[in-house]
Amino acid sequence: MPLLMSERGSLSLVRPTLSPTYLLLQPNELLPVEPNASNHLAVARQNGDASYNASTAISVYYAQARNEIAVGSYVLPIVQPLLGGILARFNARSVAEYIGAINGNATALQLLSQAPQTLSQPIWYTMFNLRPYTVQVASAVTLVGHIYVIIFAYDSFVVVSVHVLTVSLGSSSLCLAQAHER
Repeated sequence: MPLLMSERGSLSLVRPTLSPTYLLLQPNELLPVEPNASNHLAVARQNGDASYNASTAISVYYAQARNEIAVGSYVLPIVQPLLGGILARFNARSVAEYIGAINGNATALQLLSQAPQTLSQPIWYTMFNLRPYTVQVASAVTLVGHIYVIIFAYDSFVVVSVHVLTVSLGSSSLCLAQAHER
C-alpha cells in the first residue's frame, strides 16, 4: 500500500509498514486513506470513468450516541474544516501535477471531459455515524441518570442539627449532645 508523503511541496510514494494507508501532507497532518484510493483515481482519470466517486477515498467513523454534545460541539466542527482544508490542498496539488503530466495530450483531455469529477474533487471523505443519537434510544438512560443525580445530590446535602444541653452541678459540668438528621 503506498503512502503519499509531501516533501517541500512534492508528493512521493513510499511503502509503509503500517496496515492502513495514510496521507501525510504536513508533519502534523496524518490522514488514514482507504486502500488503493490513489489507484482508483488514476484508473478513473486514465479511462474517463464517469462513475468515479471521490468520497469513497476516506472514511471517517464516529459514534454520536456516546456523547452527542461533544460530537456536535467539538468533534464535527473540528474534523470537517480540518479535513476540508487538508483535502483542498492535496486536491490542488494532485490536479496541478496531473495537468502537468499529461502536457496537452488530446486523448487524456478527452477522457478528463468524460470524468470531470476527477479534476474538480479528486479525493474526498464520507462521515459514518456508527451510533447515532436519537431521543428514543437515549431517553431511558438519560432519565435514570437524572434520577441518580437527584439521589446523590440529596445524600450529599443532608442537614444535621445538633442540640446541646449543658448541666452545671457545682464545680463540674456535664455536656450532652444529640444529633438529628433532617
